[in-house]
Amino acid sequence: TQSAVATPAATVKYGGDARVVWETEPVGVMDPHRVASGFVTPIRYLMYNGFYRRDWDDITVWTPEIVESREDVEPGIFVFKIRPGIPLHDLSETVSSELVKWNVDRQTAPGFLYDGGFSGATEGLVVETIDDLTIKFSFSPAKVQNVDNFLALGSGLTNIISRAQSEKLGEDFSREPVGTGPFKFDSWDVGTSMTLKKWDQYFLKDRAGNDFPYLNSIKLINLPEAAVRVLSIQSGEIDQTKIEPRDVPTLKDDPNVNVSLGGGEILCFWLNHTAPPFDNVHYRQAIAHAVDRQALADALWFGTAVPASGYASTSPWHNPNYQPPTYDPERVKQELAAAGTPSGFKFGCAVLPSGARRQTMELMQAQMKPLGIDMEILPMESVDYVERLLRRNPPDIDAFFASGANRGDSPSVSGFEGWRKGSIPSFVDYPELIAVTDKVTATWDLEERKQLIWEAQDVFHTQLAIRPQILDALRPFAMRKEYTGETFFLSGTGRSGNDPDWRHMQLA
Repeated sequence: TQSAVATPAATVKYGGDARVVWETEPVGVMDPHRVASGFVTPIRYLMYNGFYRRDWDDITVWTPEIVESREDVEPGIFVFKIRPGIPLHDLSETVSSELVKWNVDRQTAPGFLYDGGFSGATEGLVVETIDDLTIKFSFSPAKVQNVDNFLALGSGLTNIISRAQSEKLGEDFSREPVGTGPFKFDSWDVGTSMTLKKWDQYFLKDRAGNDFPYLNSIKLINLPEAAVRVLSIQSGEIDQTKIEPRDVPTLKDDPNVNVSLGGGEILCFWLNHTAPPFDNVHYRQAIAHAVDRQALADALWFGTAVPASGYASTSPWHNPNYQPPTYDPERVKQELAAAGTPSGFKFGCAVLPSGARRQTMELMQAQMKPLGIDMEILPMESVDYVERLLRRNPPDIDAFFASGANRGDSPSVSGFEGWRKGSIPSFVDYPELIAVTDKVTATWDLEERKQLIWEAQDVFHTQLAIRPQILDALRPFAMRKEYTGETFFLSGTGRSGNDPDWRHMQLA
């Protein structure tokens, strides 16, 4: 799949009011400075810009958005020239170095994404305005991942919102968000849909010089049931949607629909390490060895998933000799005995209410039960389980099952560089992991770093079973043939392509 940005047509067909689907309504997380589940990010991408983004077809390409240039003064010190005249959707001001600094200060304030220097990413950060369009970022100590903080999305530090709207609405900013992106918030029918309209004053063009965006509007429709999504795209009621693996054969035969596969996402258990049972490594190890991953892939994923094995084979950090945890009933028995409960234990795990993830959970539940692990499935929308495990202090659920393990798709960082508790209450600082990741962040030699990253992977996944990986899956999507330009969102955190990038969608 190619991006309209990467391989633009000589001419673009403008117009169209596209109707696309979100799986669950992202109430309260349209603020890019707050923690949210991953599927929300592409929606934010439509309304906000940061300093940079990466292209889908070539992840080594860093495309400037808010900035025109960057000077790397020395490791960890960057001076940026801001593109002049970028308007906010509410026309309250244009982007300046002072507004950028206000946005960064907001992100690092208590309760926001980088509170406490989240995962070490903003540790020792000092931001200085040099003039109206020049700003300096200094990190101390300098770390190899600092530059990735300027990505537009994912872990990006530089998403720009309206100061006026934030000061006007406070906690309700998410209900009427204002940014600089190609689409402007128009309306929100809570529980049903959100409509975004083309921003006529958008400042970026594609590589052929065509104005962005191509569509007149995008309507994001709340259709959580997979079967309803299939019927809706076949009937023409919607134009683009994620589908379940089981629906790929059916829709591939539909003459009015194109089916494509997004990039990979690693499905894993996010665990609450701050409280029983998962503050005990033996229970985490029991989970890691209680799942027959190949059986899951064969039964439910129709050729779109394989057992997870650390970094994906496409990653520059892939270790071909890595031995991931595998299904091992005897090892489960040993770990339960070491935990002090040889007869087993019980935990609750949230998951989306329907679809392949829920079905995968049900099969894992059946696999674990004879081994003494009683997993209660908690159907829950992602906005709720993210809130309860990643934002609430203390967390009040044991775990959720979702995408989130790092595939290592970034050519510059591996994802382990910034591992710290930061602002996420369910994370724990493990000394053995910090010891090796501290070396990773301070080592600029790529081959030496690769060896350290492999060591970090072993500590993270094998020794500590911090976030047990289950499947490396491709997400299937369907789009009506009246539209083209399908591409996928590329995150700065190494989890690429797991959601559509609607910015490139256009009439066929």
